[in-house]
Amino acid sequence: MSETSKENILETVPIVRTLLLFLLKDNPKSSGYKLINLVKEFTDGRIKLKTGTLYPELKRMVEEGILIQEEQVTGKRIAYLYHLNEKGEKEFKKLIRAIKIKKEVLLDRLIE
Repeated sequence: MSETSKENILETVPIVRTLLLFLLKDNPKSSGYKLINLVKEFTDGRIKLKTGTLYPELKRMVEEGILIQEEQVTGKRIAYLYHLNEKGEKEFKKLIRAIKIKKEVLLDRLIE
């Protein structure tokens, strides 16, 4: 294994975070409502992300500086739109790398 792949193979990868970053990468400036629908569409309706899962994760990522949150005022309504910044791009690449390593080292062998 290379130096970069010596991370703990059994460490959990935050799948919701990874999925949200993936979707925001291709759909910048998405609202929470749109993200819920994108998750549903991406998973062919098999996953229906609940607001109690979505919004705390979005808030964490904003606080960690991984996402930018912008306000969009429409009449009396305020919508929050999210998009990745450079730190978010790096986080996404790191998570995908961790998933690939787990797949190659462990999961492929388990499901053969």
